[in-house]
Amino acid sequence: SLFPYTTLFRSHLKVYSPVSMTSSYASYIGWNEATVIDNLITGDGLYAYKPDENGTSATLTAYRGKDKILTLPRRITMGANFYTVTTIGKHFANATIEKVVFPTNSQITRLESYAFANCVSLKEINIPDSVNSVGAQAFNGCVSLVDVTLSKSITVIEANMFSNCTSLKEITIPENVETIGVAAFYNCYNLTRIIINFTKVGELGNMAFEDTGKESSARLCIIVPEKSKSDFLSQWGLGNEYIYSFDYLIGNFVVNPSADGKSWTLVQYAGKEDTL
Repeated sequence: SLFPYTTLFRSHLKVYSPVSMTSSYASYIGWNEATVIDNLITGDGLYAYKPDENGTSATLTAYRGKDKILTLPRRITMGANFYTVTTIGKHFANATIEKVVFPTNSQITRLESYAFANCVSLKEINIPDSVNSVGAQAFNGCVSLVDVTLSKSITVIEANMFSNCTSLKEITIPENVETIGVAAFYNCYNLTRIIINFTKVGELGNMAFEDTGKESSARLCIIVPEKSKSDFLSQWGLGNEYIYSFDYLIGNFVVNPSADGKSWTLVQYAGKEDTL
């Protein structure tokens, strides 16, 4: 039987429930503030999972191991049953992970909201093009994240997707993105360069770049395709001091030409050499 649990849970706390009771706990007062998942564990003990309705694929709902480099499985086994992994669930990961590796020929298409949120040790993730959806707050609070490659299949940078990724310095937004959501890069205070490959200027959410780059000596530079620069300037409401075209990105430097075109101002250096 259920009883009210009045102490507030943090949402990344996982409650493993008997399958028959998961939906009840997930909707009950107090318990619904936690991440309630089925108590289904893979044969190797490394993952909790939930079979999808088709009976052939599954969502990984929790990683229970301690490896710093997590190589996601292409499929999982439970007894005589095999499931292809297609989704990474809410609050899947843990604080020990430093790098995430997707399997060759990955069938993973979706990272749910909060999938890697608060993974404070995560430094590197390369999301393959099989992934077409990454949920809101998927990497919120990943304070060590420095190297992230986004899938070319996504069309939205959801709300708070990279909020509080305080070590992130540079990111490339792929060509099919149409919207950058509310507070998507909020408080990424070391982020100084965003390279945008899409040409159709879509919606920019409120506070998307709030407090971005504030702790760095270099201000935020957003690099956009030349043919769309004027659209970015007019539709995003950001000035020339933030938006530069690829023509002004030379090697590791962002430059700004003088009015007569005879000289250049070095605006930003984003290389990694010890000696400049």
